[in-house]
Amino acid sequence: ILALIAIDRYIKKGHSGLLIGSIVWMISNSYFFSVAGIVALFSYYCFRLKHFSWKNCLAFIKPVTIAIMISGVLLLPTAYALLENRKSGSSTPSLFSLLIPRGNIKGLLYDSYGCGLAYLSWIGLMLSLKLKSIRKLSIWLLLLIFIPLFSFGLNGFLYSRTKCLITFIPLIIYLTVYTLNEYHHQQIKLDIKLLILILLPLLVIDHNVIVLLDVIVALLGTILYLKLTKKAVYLLMVVPLLVSYQTNKQEEFVSTTTYQQISSKNGIKVDNDGRYDLLYHPLDSSNLANNNELRTSLYSSINNNLYNQFYYDIIKNPISIRNRVACLSNSNIFFQGMMGVKTIYSENVVPIGYRQIDENLYQNEDVLPIVYATSNSYDEKDFDQLSFPMTLDTIYNNVVVENGNSDYQSQIQSLNLKYLPVAQSDNLQITAIKNGYRINSDGSSSLELEITQDLTNQILIIEFDLDKVKYSKTRDTSIKINGVTNKLSSTNAAYPNHNDHFTYILSQNEAIDKLELSFSSGRYDLKNIKLYTLDYDVIKNRSQEVAKLEGAYNQNGKIATGKIEVVQDGYLVTSLPYQDGYTVLIDGKVADNVCVNKAFIGTKITKGQHQIEIVFNAPLKKIGIAISGIGVILLLVEIKRSQNEKRINRVD
Repeated sequence: ILALIAIDRYIKKGHSGLLIGSIVWMISNSYFFSVAGIVALFSYYCFRLKHFSWKNCLAFIKPVTIAIMISGVLLLPTAYALLENRKSGSSTPSLFSLLIPRGNIKGLLYDSYGCGLAYLSWIGLMLSLKLKSIRKLSIWLLLLIFIPLFSFGLNGFLYSRTKCLITFIPLIIYLTVYTLNEYHHQQIKLDIKLLILILLPLLVIDHNVIVLLDVIVALLGTILYLKLTKKAVYLLMVVPLLVSYQTNKQEEFVSTTTYQQISSKNGIKVDNDGRYDLLYHPLDSSNLANNNELRTSLYSSINNNLYNQFYYDIIKNPISIRNRVACLSNSNIFFQGMMGVKTIYSENVVPIGYRQIDENLYQNEDVLPIVYATSNSYDEKDFDQLSFPMTLDTIYNNVVVENGNSDYQSQIQSLNLKYLPVAQSDNLQITAIKNGYRINSDGSSSLELEITQDLTNQILIIEFDLDKVKYSKTRDTSIKINGVTNKLSSTNAAYPNHNDHFTYILSQNEAIDKLELSFSSGRYDLKNIKLYTLDYDVIKNRSQEVAKLEGAYNQNGKIATGKIEVVQDGYLVTSLPYQDGYTVLIDGKVADNVCVNKAFIGTKITKGQHQIEIVFNAPLKKIGIAISGIGVILLLVEIKRSQNEKRINRVD
């Protein structure tokens, strides 16, 4: 909004300082929305000019470029990370589909993931088509709202969702007020074509009570304002208030109570030599971390592709929400062990090996260190040929690298589970079919099975295919087993997860003596059900076989620093996701980085005692600093030029 005010100032007086500063603040606040924000500024700039020319276009580009240059220290490293780690888990729409106008008006009206405006804004857009002075701006805004291609571009080519249109709300409101004012003063009459266009959305929007009230009051208020009295503007303001309240109720924000609870759990002091994970509200707490806490979770549209593939495709964490771009904390003991998660907070599922040290706080001294050395290796090509779940203990007990030894033999065993049904919901029907079972669940349902075998100290692995899912276009399908949830998203999800093969890795300190299953509503088949077990000691003892880095993590600007005693030539292994920017120093010398375990930073290391140091410097950061410096100089030049122009004007 300040930048829009700065546009007026820039056009009237030629002073660009406020405009540059406003754009810098926009970028600093959100590089993502700043792109759409700059387009919104340019749209308003073109409208205010009345007569557009290439010279005027260049005049706008100049302050915008300076603002972007000043932000270079933030933008360049961010852009590098975006290009290095392209989106995963979402499908790119076809060009044809992006050019087809949307069949709904959610981008403008009512929806909480768009502008969320009231019907009056649509009336303003339609009425403005009759005004030559603002018609081009109105058509441009309508194209942005209805043509998915524009949203696709403004969302960084991730998806065509309409949240980017939020930045155009001030323009739409301005256009509506401007149009009503012009109609009132010029006594412009409404014709039948305009009335048809005004009523057109009624064919596509849900006719609930508040929408019908909005339409009636908006039409009545507009007519009263234009024909009788300006005081009708107060009537026009009432329903947008109600609509705003109703629309915001659609958002599923984290409650204040939940946020405070999560924050208190996140502030627990833990040992510096291991990670700390919250298995408490994992989705809400995924991006919450203190400076000295190393976490495994992340929820972002863009994340490290290698880590994402390791998380879901190799170590087989459950896909518990509608997409697979979110890496959430969970109870997979293979994952927790490899990532060095020494401490967890959980009020429900606690994986095997974790002993209680405080209320709901558990610790496992047998997880792998965050940085360690090992000579046990497994060839990457051979590993790629292994079938699941033999990959799990193989990667845990070795470092997977090029030209590894591949001597290890998996100790995971197939299991013919013996069980007795204990309880089943009345609304659940299970029918035996070829290679599996058909589930018919009328609403959420449950099933409890009593295991009649001894699974003490065992890790239980379950996998099956989800097939013939009915209603998959309109609802998610999920199955929970002993607190672990897998979900197949509906096909209309922003990031469809395509999760039709469910995997569960279950463990607990007590013997696994029952399976508690929960089914979501719907009809679907479970096929090719397979079960396996592994004795926990197979991976528990691994931590005693590696050389641990004795030192500190995340201190003094260094990722890790310390000493390590290597007993045999091998590899220095970390659980730091592999990407540009990491530098590993062994005895002060820069080592050659290699990708280990399919996703992480590592390097070769020789026998003996070594001093290790791992640092991270964001790529292009130095260039970004230099460009920011140039941008600041150009800003000072612009301010100086404006001051000189003021002095010249005073002399005149």
